[in-house]
Amino acid sequence: GGHSYLKEALDAALKERGGRGAAGPRALDVGAGAGVSTEVLYKLGYHKIDALDWSGSAWQRYVVDDPTGYCPPGVTFYELDDERYLDQWRMNYYEGVNNFKQQQQAGGLLFDVIVFNFAVNESKAKLFARELLDKSHGRLLAPINTMNDYW
Repeated sequence: GGHSYLKEALDAALKERGGRGAAGPRALDVGAGAGVSTEVLYKLGYHKIDALDWSGSAWQRYVVDDPTGYCPPGVTFYELDDERYLDQWRMNYYEGVNNFKQQQQAGGLLFDVIVFNFAVNESKAKLFARELLDKSHGRLLAPINTMNDYW
């Protein structure tokens, strides 16, 4: 299921970005925890990944402190919850969009795939998809929580 879906988004990204320099397919890994999902994405071919989790302790323990842990250069970990990350992302993105020279760069901030590792409500999933995904081929993978009063 999930893997082929992610692979399709990857193939589309590679095809479209082919001539667009070293940007490479980008993934956003929300609720990355100890980095298990991040590693799956990386092995699939997403070599630019923003991994985030409101707590950095698992990442610190299994990726940073563990002698067998490894974080490739294209992977950046943010100790932020999804809403703070979104605020930060918007600032960078709209700064780029408003500054004509950086418009292409702003496009490079969009993601080819977004993975939520926890149940989110549908409106949040849609918000992330609408704002952060590449419009032509981006995919979002999330367990949807059907209870609207989840938080």
